[in-house]
Amino acid sequence: MWIEIICDDEQVIENNIRQAKIKHPDFEEFNSEEATKHFKTKLQSLSSYYETLNEDEYMDISFVKLINIGKELEIHNIDGYLQSKILQYIMNLHIFPRPIYFTRHGETSYNIENRIGGDSNLTSKGLKYCDILNDFFHQETKSKEFDLAIEKPMIFCSTLIRGLKTANSIDIGTQPISLKILDEIDCGLFDGKTFQEIKTQYPEEYNSRCEDKLNYRFPRGESYLDLIQRIEPVIFEIERAKGPVIVVFNY
Repeated sequence: MWIEIICDDEQVIENNIRQAKIKHPDFEEFNSEEATKHFKTKLQSLSSYYETLNEDEYMDISFVKLINIGKELEIHNIDGYLQSKILQYIMNLHIFPRPIYFTRHGETSYNIENRIGGDSNLTSKGLKYCDILNDFFHQETKSKEFDLAIEKPMIFCSTLIRGLKTANSIDIGTQPISLKILDEIDCGLFDGKTFQEIKTQYPEEYNSRCEDKLNYRFPRGESYLDLIQRIEPVIFEIERAKGPVIVVFNY
């Protein structure tokens, strides 16, 4: 599968150069204006060697043409699961700058007891972490990254107490979006147990997990592969966002 990215919008090209390319070591001796001019000249010199994809000449090849960063999309001969997933990702691409933050929830009573799953509450240490997290994001809202964003911040969290309390502690004028698909992996019959208890009571299951954590599925629960598939919609939502994104995760 081939991917062709075409852009003839001069403003978009120049903005992209200023935001990313001029930070490259090749341009460290230039000021912003000189680096931008130099890179645009380089693009013009390379354009004569460029050959676009077309259906007549590349009839049997799978390709996608992304024109002016999503304003137009040309799809040809896309087939199969993997190509469809790649296409789905490409359709959500944009070049608007925005920061993305990932943070775990604050400490819980289950964390102290080394228990998995459950819906336990935050400890005093977990609540202190929430205060520190809130202070951190208050500072971040004053940063250039927040100023450049063209949309309001978004906060995603799970439906579990630890996720909700951590997300709600971030007071930046944005209501958290609570999603079931961001809940912790379903531990099934082992929910609320420690791994030592599992090792003692279910040695075969414990060994199976140790041998292949990615594919191992908890009895009546999920595997990490199940989890990866479950959170896929959130990944696309994050990629689509044009403002700061904060994700409070439970994994």
